[in-house]
Amino acid sequence: MFENLTKKISLYLFKKNFLKNRTSEIINFNKFFSSSKSFVLIAPENHEELNDLKLVSEFLIDSGKSVTIILNESLKNYLSGSIKSDIIAYNILDKTRFSLPSKEITSKLADKRWDVAIDLNTENGIFSGALINCLNCDYRIGFSKENSDLYYNFQVNRGGVQLTDLPRKLLDSLAMF
Repeated sequence: MFENLTKKISLYLFKKNFLKNRTSEIINFNKFFSSSKSFVLIAPENHEELNDLKLVSEFLIDSGKSVTIILNESLKNYLSGSIKSDIIAYNILDKTRFSLPSKEITSKLADKRWDVAIDLNTENGIFSGALINCLNCDYRIGFSKENSDLYYNFQVNRGGVQLTDLPRKLLDSLAMF
């Protein structure tokens, strides 16, 4: 019961604090991937899904894109120099008690600009959804999940696809543009 109440409070605070700057203008997705130069990836919080991060970042780098990765500080060791991207690490202090990004991390990210942000988290959780909404970017991409309509303006449907195949489905979706 307490966990459900915490989720409701988190969602309320997210809507109040993170959605205020979003506009409802129509977004044109024609050739958005091919014309975009800079990408930011929000890494999965589960270390077992870091291979997905490597796959997506290598695809973007091979496509001539600039890539920045935002990940939990505890997961930096799992990458161990295998990714040639800028890394922005956050720690447990960058999450509020309602699992929202703290003012410190949001102000750190506010000065930066990317064309596209991709959330690679497949689990329901408000932190990565709120984090992607505080980034200065035109396109926010993520997997369909609970409340994902609030977080992303481009969603990859998970329907009938194994978790291990989701990154490939994401890349196939991006390649269409």
